[in-house]
Amino acid sequence: MRINEWDAVAFGQQERVARGLPGVDREPWLQGHWDTFADMAPLGSLLVELCDRTARAFADAGQPIPPSSVTFSRDGTIREVRWSRQAVDKVVAWWVGGELSSVTVDFQTADMERQAEVSVELADQTGGASRFDVIVWKTESIAAVAEQVVDVVTFGALATDAAYGAVTYDYGDSRRLPFELWYGIHDGWTRADRFSRGYYWANVLSHRHLQALGGVEVAAVRATDAGMRFMLLRETPGRDLAVIRMACRIDEISDDDLAAMKQLLSPTWLPVRYRCYQGPPLRILKDPGDAYIVPPVGAKLPNWGWSGEPLPDEEPEFDMDTRIRELSRDPNWWKDEPGTWDDVIAGDQP
Repeated sequence: MRINEWDAVAFGQQERVARGLPGVDREPWLQGHWDTFADMAPLGSLLVELCDRTARAFADAGQPIPPSSVTFSRDGTIREVRWSRQAVDKVVAWWVGGELSSVTVDFQTADMERQAEVSVELADQTGGASRFDVIVWKTESIAAVAEQVVDVVTFGALATDAAYGAVTYDYGDSRRLPFELWYGIHDGWTRADRFSRGYYWANVLSHRHLQALGGVEVAAVRATDAGMRFMLLRETPGRDLAVIRMACRIDEISDDDLAAMKQLLSPTWLPVRYRCYQGPPLRILKDPGDAYIVPPVGAKLPNWGWSGEPLPDEEPEFDMDTRIRELSRDPNWWKDEPGTWDDVIAGDQP
């Protein structure tokens, strides 16, 4: 069994169930994300607009949620303060002055039944991409809020000249989207202007992605033929921007929907092969021959090399307690052998 053939997700789930734990220990979340390589300094006031639009998105979905706190990183120090316009204005001033590296505005109701955040990680001095997220951790109707989050993401994508964006209902981490978790891509945002970062319910594509699909007009036809919705945000030479999204609700995505989007957007990805993913189940379709073997509970798995092939059985791991017990059977076990330690002390050996 090669490492790419091992279904680590199913294996991990059955191991957890065998220990009396839930197969999955957390719920997925709704995430609207976009990346940009544009200069963010002049756009500090965008934070206020994003927060207002996010609050309005919840209200329009019939699930109002107020901002509660602001967390920011400045001069290597992270601080959290209670939400206020005065606090946000100060953070915006630091943003414009180039003193800010990240900021997160938390939203939550008093009963904690609705929780969300708007977060921005500004590009560092190496010229990387700035990353924006609108994340909904908890709410009554994900589908209703998702429709509003698309509007927030498209607004942000246009305002920041985004390289790429997506709206997902899945798992991820602070920097990787589900597709990148599955394929082990650790820095997808650094190439977001050249390669898209997966296939999701809604995808914001910029000029190079659309060119990979044959150009704006061809991409629109291909998307429609695949049963998707195509929305052109901007048609400007070299700066085209469009959204391709599924027609279904975000919480009702079928495998057929995923397959159609996967086939449609495959020309836009970074060429990559699956190796192994261990984590909660993702809304990703496996490639043929990947992650299809589920060993029984308690099975001893091989050690895999970088090639993905099993390594030959190795010598048992050295155990100090066992070695001491073996040596203690010899009453002279503690004495140094001639020509070793004594000679080193005497300086006869280097």
